[in-house]
Amino acid sequence: MSGPPKEGRYCGACGAPAPKTDTDYTLISAAHGWRLLRTVGTDGSLSMSWRCPTCFAKRRAQTTE
Repeated sequence: MSGPPKEGRYCGACGAPAPKTDTDYTLISAAHGWRLLRTVGTDGSLSMSWRCPTCFAKRRAQTTE
């Protein structure tokens, strides 16, 4: 894979495209299970990225060990 697309909603880890929805809140619902992650950079800047259910579960397992 050549990396995630430049525009649109996609998983920041694997690049999978998000399903088409009416609002971003629909992605977070139980029906889709996507999560929006907020990270703080070393310079204090904030960045946001979507995670598909699979990648979020992997990340969660790594951070709780």
